[in-house]
Amino acid sequence: MCGYIRREAPRFASIASMTDMGDAIEDRLDRLESLVEDQQATIEQQRDRIADLEREASRKAAETDDGDRALVDRRDALKAGGLLALLFGGVGTASADPQGQVGTSSDPLQTLYTEELNGGVAGDNAVTDLPGNGLTISDGSLGIASGGVDTDELASDSVTVAGNAASLGGSTAIDHGDLAGIGSSDHHTKPTAGTGLSGTDTFSVEPADFAGQNLTANDGTLDYVPPENVIVVAKIGGDYSDVPTALSNASSPDVVWVAPGEYEVSATDIPSGVTLVGASRTSTVLYNNSYSGLNLSNSCEIRSLTVEQRSDPTGAGSVIEMDASGEVRIQDVTIQTTISARWYGIQSYDGTLTLQNVTVWMGNNSRDTGVSLFDNSGDPTADIRNSILKGGSDSSYDALSVDNGLTANVANSQIINGIGGLGTVNQFGNYDGGYNAL
Repeated sequence: MCGYIRREAPRFASIASMTDMGDAIEDRLDRLESLVEDQQATIEQQRDRIADLEREASRKAAETDDGDRALVDRRDALKAGGLLALLFGGVGTASADPQGQVGTSSDPLQTLYTEELNGGVAGDNAVTDLPGNGLTISDGSLGIASGGVDTDELASDSVTVAGNAASLGGSTAIDHGDLAGIGSSDHHTKPTAGTGLSGTDTFSVEPADFAGQNLTANDGTLDYVPPENVIVVAKIGGDYSDVPTALSNASSPDVVWVAPGEYEVSATDIPSGVTLVGASRTSTVLYNNSYSGLNLSNSCEIRSLTVEQRSDPTGAGSVIEMDASGEVRIQDVTIQTTISARWYGIQSYDGTLTLQNVTVWMGNNSRDTGVSLFDNSGDPTADIRNSILKGGSDSSYDALSVDNGLTANVANSQIINGIGGLGTVNQFGNYDGGYNAL
């Protein structure tokens, strides 16, 4: 048993020695790796220093006229870079030439940048070759070589515009009438195409050419001229200042237009075929102080105004009276009384009376009648649409009164105080004062 132990003891000692040796090798490798890291850090520091030197040299060159100092600083930086490349490789672009000097492929480091900048920086060209033809570099400044620029190209102090010389030293304003190829009259608008036109034809435009319908040119000014068949009634500036005079001078197919305002029309005739028109039924008011206001003739028309009774003469009268065998049309008109007497809004003795959008409002007397068709040897009829008819409050005086044997047609209207008389009234869609169907 003891002999067995003696044989194995040396074996254990050998294993321990090998372990120690392995540890020693590992320590050495660690020290070598640390050394390499330190060397790499040194390389990086040198690279940074070279970059700092490069920047400092550039700054000094920009701030001072001492170009030699800047070149020396740059050369020092390149020296360091070249040596670093020899020691560690891959840093900078310097290399050793066959003579063992550090620099570019054709210049050693000691003379690099002291005579001229070339090599890889200038594309293997000398700086003096870079400016181009006719240019030089002297003491760091760019100059023009004698005879290097063709001054003949700049000899003229003028330019040619459309065949005309314009001085560069003074005003370049050119009279448009002097342009070559464009005569003093040719620069204006003229016809250049179309049948029967030639290059020498010219034309002018006068205000009269723009006048058109109802416009005239007076001393270069366009004025409005009403159509020949329109007569204007206005307080100021019209053809007439009162309605009766205008109507007495009108004939078919004249239109008498009445501007906003109030105008008296006592016992005024509207001639046959004449139209009486206001600005609107609320702005143009015609009033009556006699037994009748307007007397209607054949084929006349009244539109867009108000006619009212303001006086109370003895006996009955009519705001509008019709004694014509033809047709009379009243549209967009209000007829009303402001007095207390026995009056008719409209009284027709003959012909056909057409009302469209008309209000006949007899509101101040119980004995008033809105519209009356009266049998007085004639044969009056009425066609009333979209209107309002109101008579007096007395049951004997109605909104519409039609004598025996006469006929009226009423549609889509409001009939207040009802219909009287023995005649025939044809109704469609009519209502009473309370909007109850009739």
